[in-house]
Amino acid sequence: MALIPIKDVRINYPLAEQKGLIKGEDDSLYQQVYALYQKGLDAFLLQNTSLRKYEEKLTNSPLDFGVMPQEKRNSFHKNSYLGLDYFYVRNFLFIEKLSLEDLNVLIEKVSQNNEVIDERILEIVKRTFKDVIVDNYRDGVYKEHTTTCYGHFIPSNIVPSSHLVIALQYGKNNKTYERDDFYRNQQAKDQFLKELVEEMKKELESILNIEVTVLVRTFVGE
Repeated sequence: MALIPIKDVRINYPLAEQKGLIKGEDDSLYQQVYALYQKGLDAFLLQNTSLRKYEEKLTNSPLDFGVMPQEKRNSFHKNSYLGLDYFYVRNFLFIEKLSLEDLNVLIEKVSQNNEVIDERILEIVKRTFKDVIVDNYRDGVYKEHTTTCYGHFIPSNIVPSSHLVIALQYGKNNKTYERDDFYRNQQAKDQFLKELVEEMKKELESILNIEVTVLVRTFVGE
């Protein structure tokens, strides 16, 4: 399993150490459990939402949505288990919030090198993900109504921490356009994406009963 670097994430280190996920400088177990939970969350989303439908809309669009090359994708896109070219979960995961009972299930699978997402994992994810994605550990305590910046520090990247955040990433055009045609195509893309994001947000919120933010990433990246 691929591992997300956690050095810049607001982990509750005392709680993670208390639950045995981190031992001194060794955070390898935390990362492995994190990756397994991410894989479970992505599987849960694929099973219960229409992310593949929105992927197909971009793939089949005549507006020439290129795919971001693997080597230029950010770590969250590279390490996504959705298996989609255009979408990935952008939330950080705070697995130290899980109960010891739930963590033991994940740790046992990690110890067995078992990456299969079974019904036990899906049940844990379904029951806990709305809390696990919330980035609200500040100054040694959990706070309400926090925000999280996903990417560069600009207003559009600052999101309420309780939201499920899905990134929509597309790459450069596959065709070559004259200047005016390029801008016309980009304007058409912007309108297409605005409508797609509104539809996607409404549908996911209805299915998952959680507020959703869809962050649009162009070929420039975050």
